[in-house]
Amino acid sequence: MKPREAGERAVRRVRALVAGRQARRHGLVGRPELWQLKRDFQIAFLRAQGLEPGDMLVDVGCGTLRGGIPIIDYLDSGSYVGIDVRAEAIEEARRELRESGLEHKRPELIAAPSLGSVELGREVDYVWAFSVLMHLDDERLGECFEFARRHLAADGVVYANAITAELPPARWREFPVLSRSVDVYRAHAERAGLSLRDMGALADLGHLTGLAHHDEQRMLALRRI
Repeated sequence: MKPREAGERAVRRVRALVAGRQARRHGLVGRPELWQLKRDFQIAFLRAQGLEPGDMLVDVGCGTLRGGIPIIDYLDSGSYVGIDVRAEAIEEARRELRESGLEHKRPELIAAPSLGSVELGREVDYVWAFSVLMHLDDERLGECFEFARRHLAADGVVYANAITAELPPARWREFPVLSRSVDVYRAHAERAGLSLRDMGALADLGHLTGLAHHDEQRMLALRRI
């Protein structure tokens, strides 16, 4: 084999390995073919709601930083905290951060089995929980809302999407997939000391996958009472 051919084969092998690793990483947070669309939607939505570089944001269920990378890039250094229950996802998130050249932004990435055990020691302007609430049973949902109430600044806000259509319970990886009505979410929020506003369907906010069970989810905004 000629040196040029050997070099080209080596390059193809490396590219295949990188592509395979990225596909595995993307698969940890949902359907890989929707990965870029959902990444773009998150930063666009948050900026449309007024997110500024100096704001402090907590990304609950940050996964492998599908949405986190552009958010970290936009925010000032030290202004992003990502939390996920899966240590595997956080390890992949650290690789994604390094490969994106954003370690200098000093985000805090936390693997925690329960939000009830997480104390950040500071108030935050935004709690972002994208594609998270539908994977939480009632106990975990209560912990999520309590975490938000403990950490939100007086004028802070939680944004989280939810499945509200009546669907049979299902599973995705190790997590349940649960649907609840907006009123049920509101009751959980009020027990935690939060008010809730239904902002409408994701499709109306720019989330257009062409898949009803994605685009018809509702975006919820929660604030301290």
